[in-house]
Amino acid sequence: MAESKITFRLLILSLLFLWSGCAPHIQYRTSLEPCTYSKDEKACRDSTFEEDHGRLLAFVEFDDQGALWKSDQLSRVVTRLQKEAEENANGILVLLFVHGWKHNASFDDSNVQMIRETLRVIQYLEKSTGSNRKVIGIYAGWRGLSLKIPWIENTTFWDRKNTAHQVGHGGLTELLVRIEAVRTQAKVRADKAPKLKFLIVGHSFGGAAAYAALDQILVERAVEQRELLGSNHNTGGFADLVLLVNPAFEAARYALLRDVYVRESGQTNVVDLAIFTSKTDLATKIAFPIGRFFSTIFHKYKNADERQQDRTAVGHYQPFITHDLNLIAPKQPDSNETKVREGSFRPDELETLSGNIRAARRQKRSVAPGAPEQVRSTPQRVDETELNSRHTGDHFPAFVVSVDKAIIPDHSTINKKPFIRFLIGFLSTFSNETTPEEGAQ
Repeated sequence: MAESKITFRLLILSLLFLWSGCAPHIQYRTSLEPCTYSKDEKACRDSTFEEDHGRLLAFVEFDDQGALWKSDQLSRVVTRLQKEAEENANGILVLLFVHGWKHNASFDDSNVQMIRETLRVIQYLEKSTGSNRKVIGIYAGWRGLSLKIPWIENTTFWDRKNTAHQVGHGGLTELLVRIEAVRTQAKVRADKAPKLKFLIVGHSFGGAAAYAALDQILVERAVEQRELLGSNHNTGGFADLVLLVNPAFEAARYALLRDVYVRESGQTNVVDLAIFTSKTDLATKIAFPIGRFFSTIFHKYKNADERQQDRTAVGHYQPFITHDLNLIAPKQPDSNETKVREGSFRPDELETLSGNIRAARRQKRSVAPGAPEQVRSTPQRVDETELNSRHTGDHFPAFVVSVDKAIIPDHSTINKKPFIRFLIGFLSTFSNETTPEEGAQ
């Protein structure tokens, strides 16, 4: 009897311990009133709109079922986006970020801090290259962090993966489609005002959520390209560029899109989709296939390749990898090298990055139109990193890139300066957009 009481008490204590470590299932950005980040951080802690030196960071949040926490939050963000697109004579650049595992939309979350700094750097580059578009970030928040107990939090991998797919098939699709609709409206007004540039970045399960929301749309548009315009035209995929970092979804989910791209896409130099995965991302390299082995043990497949695709994360399935990203000229590290936050980039770093992006754009334009083999075989250098092609046989507008551990060391650490510099450079260089500077040359 005494032993049973002790066991019962230990069970209760364990449950209380786990309960105390649970991250709340709440909406963090409950206020629809805009705030000025540099003047009143306190007011920004729960605000949907953070404004700072001409930049805007807006938040849209989803619950564990993939539904919007409040529909008026999405409506207000889209309305504000429409207003900015109509009123800014130089156009607007929209970067939507879908965060991943162990993150949320709270004010102090490291991904929120990273996006604030990323927007600041992009704004500097917009001015230095003569584009001068207004920079707008949209942060798609969900409960990627469900347990805050060190080490034990890693057991939430599969639960959060399922939630990410719920988000992707739920409200995130509406958010993406409505932003794309604003982009389309801006194109219609192109004779009167510059069009809206729309970039999507998803990390970890955020990458899985973004892909779940877009994969069928991308397939549809690839087929449309051939049926309506023929193989030598490019209608584009979705937005100007979709970039996924360490995405935690199966290669089998990408296989269909890849096959359609190979069959339907023409000779295009435009990159519509780019997937970057660290060679040392153990969550997707080791934990992912182990979990998939047990969850698919009774599944039936037509061959061994199909089975392997269903049990391997897309970034580690070797037949699909098109490029390698390597660090070729590491900069002198500083105290902020592993944590990109507000003010991390010094003025001299911004000036150097701006010059390197200009050089990368010139390199891209020097390749003759209609020669995608050369685009993919020529090393593309962005700042201190270099993108090298593994082969040139396929002509589809997607990169699947294996990344050196010096750039992305693991699954979660995407805020090292070398990668943020590359990310900004890649978004600026390879998306389907010609800047005023480029058009004049």
